[in-house]
Amino acid sequence: MSDRPNSSNSATSDRQSYRILILDSITGKRLSFVEGNTAPVDAIAWSPTESVFRLASRSSDYSINVWDLTTRSCLYTLKGCFQGDEWPTIGPIVWSPDGHQLASSSTEHTVNVWDFVSGRHMRIQHVDSPDYLEFVPIIPYYLHTYQDTYDVRDITTVRLSPVDIYTQPPHYGVNENGTWITYKNQNIVWLPPEYRPTVWARHETRSICGSWYR
Repeated sequence: MSDRPNSSNSATSDRQSYRILILDSITGKRLSFVEGNTAPVDAIAWSPTESVFRLASRSSDYSINVWDLTTRSCLYTLKGCFQGDEWPTIGPIVWSPDGHQLASSSTEHTVNVWDFVSGRHMRIQHVDSPDYLEFVPIIPYYLHTYQDTYDVRDITTVRLSPVDIYTQPPHYGVNENGTWITYKNQNIVWLPPEYRPTVWARHETRSICGSWYR
């Protein structure tokens, strides 16, 4: 079962017919369905944009379909790579916050990213832990794995450093080596070693810091 953000709609799959059923999550009433999957569905992800009524589904034959639920049609069928190789996928399928990209991982320690605006298919090789994927909400083109963060605009590894990402100082932040919380670039709170962040980012006047744990 997958719930649509900010909506009472949810989606689930029928293991017999391979249909995706759209339900009212409050009443349980079936509202609609889409069909055309060629194998049982093992993952569903709603597009986060409220202006479009779409979701993506991954099947056990390793294909990913993107559905337009207004027309009940399949917009795209995505494969693991251009040459037709079909690698078993694991972990979640995730949308970027703006709904422009979709990412999925494979057992070959590879993450595939499809950009629906440019039509590009990109591949991130040698990912240590591909079973975790998450786009950064405040920086929609940054994709997290357990070990690294990637800029999906050109598939480069980035470090979420305030100095590298933004040139204008925020009100609150973290200094370059992660030892102080700062206010207007002035050190105000010293961080003991066990509380120092390994990743951090900022957007306008907001700062976020944290650490990766397996």
